Amino acid sequence: MKRFLTVFVTALLLGLCSCTPIELNPEELYEPPKLSVEHGEIYTALERVIGSGYTLKYPSAGDYRSAIVFQDLDLDGKDEAVVFYAGSDSDSARIIVLKAGENNTWKATCDVAGYGSSIDRLLFARSEGSVCMIVGFHQNSANSKTMLMYEYRDNLLNPLYIRDYSEMTLTDIDSDGREEVVILTNNYAARFAFARVLRLEEGKITESGECYMNEDIVQYDHVTVGVLADRTPAIYVDSRLASGSLMTEVLTYADGTLVNRIYGADNPMVGQTIRVNTLYSQDINGDGVIEIPARVMVDEKTKTEATVWRQVGDGELKEVCRTLDNENAGYRLMMPKRWIGQVYVRSVPVNNEWIVVSYGINTNGVPYELLNIRVYADGDIIDQFVTEDYTLFAEKGKFRYYVKTAVLPGNELAIGKEELKDIFRLINGRTGENAKNTVG
Repeated sequence: MKRFLTVFVTALLLGLCSCTPIELNPEELYEPPKLSVEHGEIYTALERVIGSGYTLKYPSAGDYRSAIVFQDLDLDGKDEAVVFYAGSDSDSARIIVLKAGENNTWKATCDVAGYGSSIDRLLFARSEGSVCMIVGFHQNSANSKTMLMYEYRDNLLNPLYIRDYSEMTLTDIDSDGREEVVILTNNYAARFAFARVLRLEEGKITESGECYMNEDIVQYDHVTVGVLADRTPAIYVDSRLASGSLMTEVLTYADGTLVNRIYGADNPMVGQTIRVNTLYSQDINGDGVIEIPARVMVDEKTKTEATVWRQVGDGELKEVCRTLDNENAGYRLMMPKRWIGQVYVRSVPVNNEWIVVSYGINTNGVPYELLNIRVYADGDIIDQFVTEDYTLFAEKGKFRYYVKTAVLPGNELAIGKEELKDIFRLINGRTGENAKNTVG
């Protein structure tokens, strides 16, 4: 496997392309949450129980990013408040559970030590008549994590299970109507990696199937829960190789155990998922199925690359569409089929501009310019004379996207503004995932 991956990675690294200098910063679009009256009452209760010298601990990943989380842990119809904090005399994370009483007062029912200095993520798994709270703790380094699974019963947090992990997610992987916890563990130094299913049944945790993961992975970057084209539940794991390239593995459940669909030296899909860009697997075309990206060279002279998006089929990856991705400038173009093999991109970094050009030539002997896209940031000086043929087409944060489409009668490669609305996508800078468009 290692020699196999090395050959692919070396070849891919030769195809790196240049990008425009603009970079989106998602932090500029972030608005911190506003504190509610209920949170204020929680703070009052905390000071009453542990004093004023505490520090709140915020999960760094997952759906729950607050240090105070409301959840009905004992299924009595009322939410408890789960608070992650550290006392004044230690940096170690602790968990305190509070129940609501009369007159909007809160009372602490238990206060337990965590298993690390900070919180990675928080999950809640539900089974018949019980709720399991799963807390991931960071140890001394970001790559060293330990998960604890708790059941809240008789006003106490009772630990049910403990294990080191690298990543974890919650999904109904076996289609039994109940969510399972799937953990990924990776030890690059020891060349050992695996995935395991944990099932909650009647207040007990059972291990229900495992499979090997690629041992050449340095870290797991991105985990996506989705389905295959046949609607089989699947987990897509985008992972980082030592070279810096990404690859994807896909986990499904069959015959009572986990199955890694993209694993093994003889599996041709392994090499097809390796790429040097930063794009993660995602539902690129809105069909409900997760696609895996890979780069293909379109034009050697301009180093234009397209992204091929494929779905996992029966032992193969099937192409569903292609895109032209300007990750730094924060947009992509869903390529019309008539463009495939017929166009390339000319980049003009000084103008933060992409020009989509056809291989055909006009009567003057020069290629047709089908589409121009320029990106301006707040504060940039926009030359109205230069951009008089451009239209403000989309906005995101401090960035403005101006476009110019060519009127080319009889040229089937030409694209108008209405079709451009269908193929233009704003994307998040860090993940390449489709973002919310503001399109004129």
